[in-house]
Amino acid sequence: MPQNKLFTLKISKYKFSYYLPIFFSLAIFNNLMILPIWKNIVGWIFLQAGRPLDSAINIVAVMTSEPWIIPALVVLVGILLAIIVWQASWWLQERWSWRLAGKAWLGAIVFPSLAIFFRTPLLTQNKLLPFLIDHLGRNAWLSLAAVLLLIIAWVIFLRLNYIPGRKFLLALLVTAGPVFLGNCFILFLQKLFEHPATLAINSTLVNMLSQFGLCLFLILLSPQPHEMALPTYVTSIIIGAAFISCLLVTPQPHKQTPLVIAHRGASQNNDLQNSIAALRKTAKLHPDYIEIDVHETKDHQFVVLHDENLSDLAGIDRKPHDMTLQELQQLKIHDQKLQQTGHLASLDQYLRVADKLNQPLLIDIKTTPFDSANMLERFERTYGYRILANRDLVQSLDYSAIKQLHALKPYYLQSTNLILPPKDPAGFAMSHSVLTTSFVSMAQRPVFAWTANRPLAIKGALSAGGDGIITDNVPLAKKLAAEFTHERNYSKYLANLIFNPYA
Repeated sequence: MPQNKLFTLKISKYKFSYYLPIFFSLAIFNNLMILPIWKNIVGWIFLQAGRPLDSAINIVAVMTSEPWIIPALVVLVGILLAIIVWQASWWLQERWSWRLAGKAWLGAIVFPSLAIFFRTPLLTQNKLLPFLIDHLGRNAWLSLAAVLLLIIAWVIFLRLNYIPGRKFLLALLVTAGPVFLGNCFILFLQKLFEHPATLAINSTLVNMLSQFGLCLFLILLSPQPHEMALPTYVTSIIIGAAFISCLLVTPQPHKQTPLVIAHRGASQNNDLQNSIAALRKTAKLHPDYIEIDVHETKDHQFVVLHDENLSDLAGIDRKPHDMTLQELQQLKIHDQKLQQTGHLASLDQYLRVADKLNQPLLIDIKTTPFDSANMLERFERTYGYRILANRDLVQSLDYSAIKQLHALKPYYLQSTNLILPPKDPAGFAMSHSVLTTSFVSMAQRPVFAWTANRPLAIKGALSAGGDGIITDNVPLAKKLAAEFTHERNYSKYLANLIFNPYA
C-alpha cells in the first residue's frame, strides 16, 4: 500500500508513454464504439416491447407489461460493468477481483462529475451534473442532499483506492488549472482572429486539451507502471485518431436561427398557462411556435390543459376525462402564484384565436389509460387538415401515439439520451439538462430542448445543436438564439462550450 505522502510532479517518460496511448485508445473505443452499440441495443429492446422508454416515470409500467425486459437489461448492464472493470484492470495493472470491480464501478459513477473541470466529449455525454443543477437546484434541501451524496461517493472512492485526499486535490489543481488557462488562451485567439472557419478546430483543441489534462490527472493518481512504452509513431497515430474523434463530436454553430417556442402558451408568467388571454399576450412577442397541452374530455372533446388532475388549478380532485367539455369550461381556475383567475379553453376556441393571430402552434397531446379507444384517430380526423394547413406541429410523450398519428408527422418527447432516437418521429423534444451533441447528431431530424429558461440553460441547449428552444422566457431565448447566428460571435459560442456546465 502506498504511503500517504504528497506525490512529486516528476513523471518518467515510461509512465507517460505507457498511459497516454491507453487513455486515448479507451476514449476513442468508448466514444465511437461502446456507447453507440450499447444505445442501439437498449433502444432495440424497448422497440421490441412496442415503444422506447417514454420516460423515467413509466419504466415500471413498461417492465411490467414486458417482463423479459428486466433480465435483458440486467445482462446488458452486467456486460457494460464488465467492460468498465476490464478497462480499469488495463489502466491500473491489476488482475480481476471484487475489489477492482468496486473501484471501477464506483469510479464510473463519480468521475463524470469531473466534466466541470475537463470538458472531454466522453465526460460531457454524462449529463448528471447539469440534471442536478437544473432539477435539484430548485430545492435547497434536495440540492444539499445531492452534494452530500456526491461527496460521500468521492470519499469512499478515494479510500477504496488508497488515494490520500491531499494527493487528489493537488493532482486536480495541477491538471485542471493549466487546462483552464489553456482554454482561456484558445478563447483569446478566437477573439483575436474572429472567423467562422476557425471555430471547429478551436473547439477540438479545447476537447483535446481537456483530454490531455484528464490523462495527466489519472497518471498522477496511478501506480508506476513497468518500464515499457509504445513506439513514438504508434502514440502519434493514436493521438491523431483522438483528435479526429474530437472533431467528429464537436458541435457546429447554427446556420439558421433556432426556433423559439413559448412553453404552455405563456411567457414570463404573463397570464394563466394555456389560456386564451396568455395566447393573445404571448403572440405579441412573435415566438415561432406557442406550445399547448391537450386532454380528452368525458364527452370525447378536447380541452387545452396540462395537468391530469384539476386539484391545483380548480381545487377539485377530478380529472379531465371525468368531466364534459362544458363542465370544464364553466370551472373557474386560479393560479396562486400569479394571483389570477380565468377559464379553460376548448381546442376549437384556441385554434380559432391562433388562426386570427396568425400564430403557429406546437400541440402536445396528453394521453392517459382512460382515453377512448379511437381518441387519436378522432383527433387526427377532426383537426389534421387544419393543423397541416396552418403548419402547426404535434408532439407527444406517448410513443404509441406517435405511431398512430403518422399523417401529422409528430415529434416525440424523448426524456432520455441513453437510447438512440427511433426512426418513426419527424423530430424530438428532450429536456435541455440531458440533451447532448451526440443525440442531436444521431437524430438527423429537428430536436427541441425543453424547458430552458435561464441564460446558461438556453446557451447550453444552443451549443448542443438544438433546433428549437421551448421556454418560459421568449424574449431572452430570442435574444440568445440571435447571438448564436446573426451576430456570428463565435468567441461567445466557444466561451459557452468551455465554461457552461449545461453545454
